[in-house]
Amino acid sequence: MGDEQAKYRFPLAGLQAGVLGVLVMVAWLALASVATGRSAWLPANLFAMLFHGPKAYRNFYHRDAWSGLAFLIVAYGLAGAAWGQLLAVFVRTERSGFLRLYGVLAGLIVYTVVFGMLVKARAPLIGIYAPDLPMRVGHILWGLALAKTPQYAYQMAKQEAQHYQPPAGFDSV
Repeated sequence: MGDEQAKYRFPLAGLQAGVLGVLVMVAWLALASVATGRSAWLPANLFAMLFHGPKAYRNFYHRDAWSGLAFLIVAYGLAGAAWGQLLAVFVRTERSGFLRLYGVLAGLIVYTVVFGMLVKARAPLIGIYAPDLPMRVGHILWGLALAKTPQYAYQMAKQEAQHYQPPAGFDSV
């Protein structure tokens, strides 16, 4: 037991942390948007511009917002899974003293890659309209959520151990 499942444990835990982190990031961006007198849907509409062009950027709810939210959840969830795979190679304990720092750095690196390269190439208006400080803080929050990956992986291992059933015909002597 475990060897086949163990190799997926950290990437799945990273996926979980990445999705939870992006939900926190989106909530933060919505809160920051409302605090400046704009719609809570503005951040989702901002990323919907990747698929629908500038017409998606509206200061109210529009059905295009769901594509922006879906993009964020998928992209940052997959980035979390990649983070989990890196942790599976480099981290051997549930609590690493520098894991939060590494998570914050990962969040800022992802921010730099997304806004420094990808957004400029695909949808430059996102780079213009995105609120810089709230977006950076959102990525820091996402990075902090990534730091929980080892805890999620070890919780999965505990649950697997509790529910393990030996194969049929296996007798322990």
